[in-house]
Amino acid sequence: MPDKNKHSGHIGVPGMEKIIFQIPPSGVYLLKFLLEGYDNIFFLSTLNRDTGTVRVLAARGARRDLGLIIRDFSLSMGVADISLPTSLSG
Repeated sequence: MPDKNKHSGHIGVPGMEKIIFQIPPSGVYLLKFLLEGYDNIFFLSTLNRDTGTVRVLAARGARRDLGLIIRDFSLSMGVADISLPTSLSG
């Protein structure tokens, strides 16, 4: 039987979507701390600490909220070089 999670945007966690993007490496810990405040809605993992590449598991339907959080985060950090997937930046 094929793995129906393989292409569905989440990685083995029912109801979660995987989103990968880059932020300034210096902001990884702050963003992780901020997202932890959204109890069980977002989980951030660092994929590459040197480049600031992170993976966020987001509850289904929370992509727009994540985009808003990242936008506000980038404004507060004074950076404009956050590379978001188009589904979050639209």
